[in-house]
Amino acid sequence: MATYIKGEKNFYPDIKPFTPDYKFLNATLDAREAKYQAGWQATNDLYSRIYSDLSREDTKDFQKHFIEKLAPEMQKISGLDLSIAKNVDAAKGVFAPFFEDDVVVKDMVYTSTYKQQMRYAEQLAQSPIQEVRDKYNPIATEAMNYRLQEFQNASANQALGMRLPEFVEDPDMATLGQKYLQDLGYKFEEYDRLQDTSGADGILGTKDDLPNKWIITEKGGKRVEADAYNQIMSGLYDDPRVTKWYNTKAYVDSKRYAQQASQDGSISEQQAMNNWAQEQVLRLDQLNKQKIDNTKSQIKNTNDVVVKWDNYSANKGLTPAEQNYVEKEKSYSEQLQADLEKRIGLDKVAESPDIDDQALMSKAYSMLSSYYMDQDMRRAAYNFSNLERSLKIKEDPFTIQDEKYKYELQKIRVKAWYDKELQDIIAILGMDELSEEDRCTVNRARKIQKFLSQPFNVASQFTGMKGVYVELEDTIRSFKEVLDGKHDDISEQAFYMVGNIESALEKAKQLEQ
Repeated sequence: MATYIKGEKNFYPDIKPFTPDYKFLNATLDAREAKYQAGWQATNDLYSRIYSDLSREDTKDFQKHFIEKLAPEMQKISGLDLSIAKNVDAAKGVFAPFFEDDVVVKDMVYTSTYKQQMRYAEQLAQSPIQEVRDKYNPIATEAMNYRLQEFQNASANQALGMRLPEFVEDPDMATLGQKYLQDLGYKFEEYDRLQDTSGADGILGTKDDLPNKWIITEKGGKRVEADAYNQIMSGLYDDPRVTKWYNTKAYVDSKRYAQQASQDGSISEQQAMNNWAQEQVLRLDQLNKQKIDNTKSQIKNTNDVVVKWDNYSANKGLTPAEQNYVEKEKSYSEQLQADLEKRIGLDKVAESPDIDDQALMSKAYSMLSSYYMDQDMRRAAYNFSNLERSLKIKEDPFTIQDEKYKYELQKIRVKAWYDKELQDIIAILGMDELSEEDRCTVNRARKIQKFLSQPFNVASQFTGMKGVYVELEDTIRSFKEVLDGKHDDISEQAFYMVGNIESALEKAKQLEQ
């Protein structure tokens, strides 16, 4: 723009003072500062990482020599403008050789991970929460220390192939197994535990069967334990938390043995490890073979019981309680068979040839970790089976009625024989002419005849004797003792007008006085 003045031939431009764009300048400065800060941060991070903690002696030596040569190079880059990309690249190039060594980088990561995992282990151990503390086990930190030693002593190529250290939490199988079963909705059921009452012939339902007057109702116990173990085994055997832990336990066992055995220098640690592996495979194979024999014996005994009840069922049928019992026995037999097949599989593994020392070590680790796992799973199943365990024992009313029926028949038979046959003989010849067995029978019959009397409350005004009430069980027991000859030395009169057998014995004492 310009200004025109009348009478003047020239134009005069409008001149305004210069005003700088401060917003633009601030943005430019901020951008340059941000670039500088980013370049400085990147350079400083690389410089700091050069001083990272290392575990191996060869990488520590490399680090030491690199730092010694670093001072002159640092002088060259100290004055560089790090807001310029090429200067940042030049600064990074000073540190690049350090990070081009793969073993050094692996050692930096390995050592950093080891320390981080050890801090995590310490947090678990010192937690105020019991459930968290239970995850800590010193075996896991011991394993990390053994693996650190292996990393330190390994060749460069071996070190590159090693996995990073990890603190393995203790899964606490006793708690884990119980929680697993509870999450499945496992329910405890009561069942009647019947007894094998077969007599000498070993067959149920024959004349020589033994009386079984008790009904045993069980909840939990052996049958639940076997089923719970199989459930835990099938659900948790391949769980990574479980396999990691038991592999760690087996590894620590091997290292303890090897370091102790090689301490005097007579054999190398590797040779000691091989010796350990051979001993473990042999020991665990022998234990497994014993358990195979025991399991086979259990299966045979269980199947024998099932066969007896099947034969009994074919002849007389089964009550619901008996049917339930037989089904439980069959299920138990199936569980034992599954356990046997697993053990036979372990036996095949133990007997398989080893192509090298590593194969032998892998076999030993596998067998020992399986052994530890099996022990803890069985313990978890046992604890679970006893959570709601109960045992109720009561008399079987059917058996009592059956006994009553048999003894009533026996009383009638004895009395009839005495009435029809012996009375005539005794009247003619007298008791002395009878055999010892017959005299004994007559005496018992007379006692039973008198024992059948009993003082009643309704007749007390006529007899002058207080009435007595006798339980059915006491009546059966008392007559049984007389018939069995337990009171042959008691006079007949002692059995007249008394209640149970104890009353007769008391009356016998009074008569003697």
